[in-house]
Amino acid sequence: MNSDFFYRPVWQQHSVLFSLFSVLFMLSYFYLIADIQYAAEQAQQQVTEKQSQIASLTAHLQRMPTDTTAVPTMIDENELAGLLKRHHLTLKTFRYQSVDPFPVWTVELHGFYVNVVSLFDTIIKRQYAFDIQHVYIQKADKQQLLVTLTIQLMKP
Repeated sequence: MNSDFFYRPVWQQHSVLFSLFSVLFMLSYFYLIADIQYAAEQAQQQVTEKQSQIASLTAHLQRMPTDTTAVPTMIDENELAGLLKRHHLTLKTFRYQSVDPFPVWTVELHGFYVNVVSLFDTIIKRQYAFDIQHVYIQKADKQQLLVTLTIQLMKP
């Protein structure tokens, strides 16, 4: 190696090394700052996602009935028939299946959209003890719907 670096004066050697290490330090510092900025942007994005989830869940809780002390009530065939009659819905088919712990009903209704929505609203307000497993909505004609519900009854 025929380098004249070691033949230069000591102050020049020190200034070159100091400059080299200063540039390396500045590049590392800028990389660190960029990494911290990226992490801060990611954290801010997560915070906004969590805030939107909180707002969504809060809106969902506000739509739920406020009387949480009410015990869910059991529904029987006669009460379901009364609900359908009250909401002007026609019962097309009714299938009863006995499954091990709880029975399952498959109910096919025919009626207007507003009546189906008011039926669901009544079911939510009265807190019946069942789980709607499947809902199939088909258009029967221009204004009426054909709704198929699969309901699993539960004990309150």
